[in-house]
Amino acid sequence: SFDIALCLAASEYFGGVGPDSWAQLWQNLALHTSRGVVMSCGAGEQRRHSIDSAKTHAPSFILDDALSSQIEAAAEGEQGLCVYWRSADQ
Repeated sequence: SFDIALCLAASEYFGGVGPDSWAQLWQNLALHTSRGVVMSCGAGEQRRHSIDSAKTHAPSFILDDALSSQIEAAAEGEQGLCVYWRSADQ
């Protein structure tokens, strides 16, 4: 099990292969990650698929919009970075 998972190429690997891949990724992250996830979730429609998949398949992970925006701004050129924290209820 991992405290935090880093999936910095997730949008590249899973973005073009459909929603089933995002679902599998989030199911695996939910099983093997105890505290948080930092990933590239793409932009536009791809980002929406990633975030929707997290809500459906890993509802214990909550998107931290503020931190995601700060990291994305600091990354200069990296698009669609998302930070999720596992809710305390889980």
